[in-house]
Amino acid sequence: GAPEGESGNFHDAVIRVFVEMYRKGLIYRGKRLVNWDPHFETAISDLEVENIETAGHMWHFKYPLAGGENYTYIEKDADGAITFEEERDYISIATTRPETMLGDGAVAVHPSDARYAAIVGKMCEIPVGPQAQRRLIPIITDEYPDPDFGSGAVKITGAHDFNDYQVAKRGNIPMYALMDTKGKMRADGRPYIEDASDAIAIAAGEKPFDEARIAAMNLVPEAYRGLDRFEARQQIIEDITRADLAVMTMVESKNAETGEIKAKSVPLVENKQIMQPFGDRSKVVIEPMLTDQWFVDTDKIVGPALDAVRHGKTEILPERDKKVYFHWLENIEPWCISRQLWWGHQIPVWFDADGNQYCAATQAEAQAQAGPDVPLTRDPDVLDTWFSSGLWPIGTLGWPDDTEALRKYFPTSVLITGFDIIFFWVARMMMMQYAVMGEKPFRTVYVHALVRDEKGKKMSKSLGNVLDPLKLIDAYGADAVRFTLTAMAAMGRDLKLSTQRIAGYRNFGTKLWNAARFAEMNQVYATLDSAGKSQLPAQLQQTLNKWIVGETAKVREAVDAALSAYRFNDAANLLYTFIWGKVCD
Repeated sequence: GAPEGESGNFHDAVIRVFVEMYRKGLIYRGKRLVNWDPHFETAISDLEVENIETAGHMWHFKYPLAGGENYTYIEKDADGAITFEEERDYISIATTRPETMLGDGAVAVHPSDARYAAIVGKMCEIPVGPQAQRRLIPIITDEYPDPDFGSGAVKITGAHDFNDYQVAKRGNIPMYALMDTKGKMRADGRPYIEDASDAIAIAAGEKPFDEARIAAMNLVPEAYRGLDRFEARQQIIEDITRADLAVMTMVESKNAETGEIKAKSVPLVENKQIMQPFGDRSKVVIEPMLTDQWFVDTDKIVGPALDAVRHGKTEILPERDKKVYFHWLENIEPWCISRQLWWGHQIPVWFDADGNQYCAATQAEAQAQAGPDVPLTRDPDVLDTWFSSGLWPIGTLGWPDDTEALRKYFPTSVLITGFDIIFFWVARMMMMQYAVMGEKPFRTVYVHALVRDEKGKKMSKSLGNVLDPLKLIDAYGADAVRFTLTAMAAMGRDLKLSTQRIAGYRNFGTKLWNAARFAEMNQVYATLDSAGKSQLPAQLQQTLNKWIVGETAKVREAVDAALSAYRFNDAANLLYTFIWGKVCD
């Protein structure tokens, strides 16, 4: 069933696993909030997002109460004494992303926040858009808002914020998508006036809503449609300020000539550091987006992968890396396995005109499910590469065919990998093999160090700190490079590689070579007998030389015992025995 030129068991393995997991209810399609990369125009996983602290702003805006209502806003200190009191006809909201205000579905306050008790359940107005069609949204309570942070009130934009998404789900709040795949404000759909009118009726409980209807609605006013999200942000800030709906604060300024101090009212904007999500490859700001994606219901398959490590069926070395494994699996979310890319295994699901799904290994099988006269269209999305890579232990051994290699080598003995892909790859292989084979994929996971630059940074072409091993070998020799890596390697410790270190170990290797040549010239070396064992030369009389050879023999016996106790295949045993024998001799 593979495309031309891509035939082989691995393609068949990936497609078969998807189909089987789909039929078992382990894979489903749903509209969920995902990390969206506007540069590559695809969903990416949480693990592909880099959260970087950047300089940001917090804007404070007024959401006027519907119908001109007002209430007494009171602030109190820890002893209950009133510290501030005024009549307000609005509720104050602070946001770092004003452009998302257009998709607000509600304003939430904490149930214990007495400041807003009088207006819970009332409606307030989003302060942006054409005056006559500004939307009204409800003021609700939820445990999420922190009464001690900002104004204590938060806007709920379920389609563009992960925390808001959870609040919207709990409160059955509509989630309005505002942006297209490039991160621009939507320009599709009906005129704003029509969709805004429907949204007002939905908020008032006068009209029902469903997921499809909400997804089709575009609540971006015409003035902002097609603008880049950051361009729209600036325009929205200016429009709200011009409408006198920015929260104001007094600041003092000193006249440089007269020294006179004057106070003036300015919009309240806080300069603050914020954690900004960036795509690890695109380096653009990630946008939470509500889209249709395919998911693995990881809650149903994570149990055996956790138990295997807890009960010692699979050992992770060094021990400290178990924490990474457990932390990710114990807090696992549904796994988004679809990507909107040109490359990858295409999702084996077909749709008819009514949106019904037909999952099958081939189009012919899907057509048989739908009926001979039903036109079908295949889902254009492809599978996350880690879904395919998760089948590595069995796919490389010929599965789904019942091969001799599969029977002999699965489950495998040792996986050697870097700590940075414990959650990307190791955990997913564990889950997938248990889901497919009902067995662990390997007995031991040996987590090796990463080779970094001399300052401890990960090597990257963009940083220009990559050390090309071929160039290093040309400059210092293969033995020097090998010995440097070997000498520095320690379980759980990264290697900080530099040309100075390689040069130092090259010089050390030269000293060893000279010492060995000196010993050989004086016939201080061991020979092999007919059984392949080390035989001391008759002229080896120095106590120190005898001690060195004796200690080496003890080490060799210990390693021989360890190798015989460990289960390798025949070829590996021969290789290890040969290499170790050469080292000792």
